[in-house]
Amino acid sequence: MQKLFTEKLDSISETQKLSYNFSEQDMDKIIHLIDSVNDHSEKRLEALAKSHNVLINSLSLNQVSLESAPKDDQIGPIFSELTKTSRELGEIQNELDNLENLEAQEKTIISLRNSQIRINLTKRKIDKKRLAGLEMGPKVQDVLEDYSNILRNKKLELLERYILDGLTTLLHKTNFIEKVQINKETFEIKLFKGNDDEITKDMLSKGELQMYSTSIVQALAKTSGRPLPFMIDTPLARLDEDHRKSLVSDFYPVASHQTIILSTDSEINYGHYKELIPYIAKAFVISYDSKNGKTVIHDKYFFNNKGEKEIEV
Repeated sequence: MQKLFTEKLDSISETQKLSYNFSEQDMDKIIHLIDSVNDHSEKRLEALAKSHNVLINSLSLNQVSLESAPKDDQIGPIFSELTKTSRELGEIQNELDNLENLEAQEKTIISLRNSQIRINLTKRKIDKKRLAGLEMGPKVQDVLEDYSNILRNKKLELLERYILDGLTTLLHKTNFIEKVQINKETFEIKLFKGNDDEITKDMLSKGELQMYSTSIVQALAKTSGRPLPFMIDTPLARLDEDHRKSLVSDFYPVASHQTIILSTDSEINYGHYKELIPYIAKAFVISYDSKNGKTVIHDKYFFNNKGEKEIEV
């Protein structure tokens, strides 16, 4: 390239005589510029030549590829087969989606059936328990009835014994009442001697009837097993002195944990009161003050320590 350029310059210099009025400094610049242009042009020409060779080679390869590619009559059947295969693949995919939907529906149905089966099984268990309960109900009722009868009989036997104990304590007749019997259906109370001869209520005096009633009340309290308070109103009005002494000494101190006696000074006199003092928590006398027209409560009993009556009613 340098040689070609040099020859060109030489031929120009031979044919024409050039004369320029340049200074020596300007000539140096021009020569320097020419040398720079020569160097750049040479490099650019080399790069263009290489690029030209690359393009030529690529063009050759493309030409070979085009010549090797199948013709239209060869591509047509292949494309048709590819289209058919793609369509079949789409149909298979649609069928697969449809089968998956059917599978999901079947799973839902199975889940519902399983839930229904569990509900039915639970109902069957409940029904079975209910039927078992219905079958056991009469049996349990019979057992409870038997237990109730046994318990009632035991309680009645206990009540009979407590009534007899009370009568034995309160009555002063020996070998008089030796057996007490309570009807388990009507709860009627019958009294008997030792030879099973019945003693009717008509055969008892008023005092004995009161002792009998007192014994029943005390026996009921003992049989209940609960601490029940006793309240007794005018307890000794119809009793003779022996029965009064029996109540005061043997019944009142042990009748209950709390016994309230409403009495007059003639029923619980000083002698009876003195005997009961160890068991008395509080004593009151309620009297009416006719002068002032009001009821007065005295915080003591009728008598003083000497047995003298201090409160008149």
